[in-house]
Amino acid sequence: MSKELNDFLFRGKGQHGLFSFRLTTDIIEISVVPWEGDRSLSTYLFNNARIIHASMVDNSPEELEMPWDIISIDERNNLNGIWEFTLHCSCISFTFLANWPIRS
Repeated sequence: MSKELNDFLFRGKGQHGLFSFRLTTDIIEISVVPWEGDRSLSTYLFNNARIIHASMVDNSPEELEMPWDIISIDERNNLNGIWEFTLHCSCISFTFLANWPIRS
């Protein structure tokens, strides 16, 4: 994860959990919460989004209850302002194409 993305999403507040993940026609909305300290929720929108891969790491029912530990989120710049993001969580990983996130 780049420092720029880490600073933007997590604001220097350490490890976070993925509180919610919502997909609409072309928007991915994620809400994250720090595990320690100020537990305020932050929500981000990824516009022009398209999931290109998803995989389960652990499919036991108790592990699927949110929030999920965020292991990492990686990004790679593609053309025309579209980025490739991979969000690795404790029980699932998503790879998607989208614009740089905006805070909601």
